[in-house]
Amino acid sequence: MGQSLVAAFWLALAAVPILGYVVLLRRLRRRAQPEEAPQPAGLRLIEDDAALTADSLAAIRAESAAQPGFERESFSVAWKDETGAVRGAVQVIRVMELAEFRTLHVDPDWRGRGLARDLLQGAEDEARARGARHARLGTYSWQAPELYEKLGWREVARFPAGTDTHRIEYEKAL
Repeated sequence: MGQSLVAAFWLALAAVPILGYVVLLRRLRRRAQPEEAPQPAGLRLIEDDAALTADSLAAIRAESAAQPGFERESFSVAWKDETGAVRGAVQVIRVMELAEFRTLHVDPDWRGRGLARDLLQGAEDEARARGARHARLGTYSWQAPELYEKLGWREVARFPAGTDTHRIEYEKAL
């Protein structure tokens, strides 16, 4: 045991200069790096904002959840073929009595078969069953707005979105 203590002593003694050198290098590196100037408060452009958006949505949802009677849920209605592959889907976010229809998509090879109509009607039925009384959706003028009108959706706003392109907002009583 005496020899182990002696060996540990010499090892510790040898490590002191090495540890001192490591500490000295860290201090020198910190001094060599330019200090970032504090930025004044104000607006900033944030290009890659996925994390910021997630944080903001979490804060908004927490504030909203504290409101009396607030309810929010999300669901999708999908069309699957005989192999189980999804050929079309629509997402709906229900906030209290309002259903917001989002992301309707039908596989291009499956268009013209009535899938979009079936998806919308199925999602409307589900939203109604979950307590929604009103529905809204937004689309572009090149995304078959006549389909929505044929199914009873009423145009409530139209915004220019480019050359010969408009963003169209629809609503419907459920």
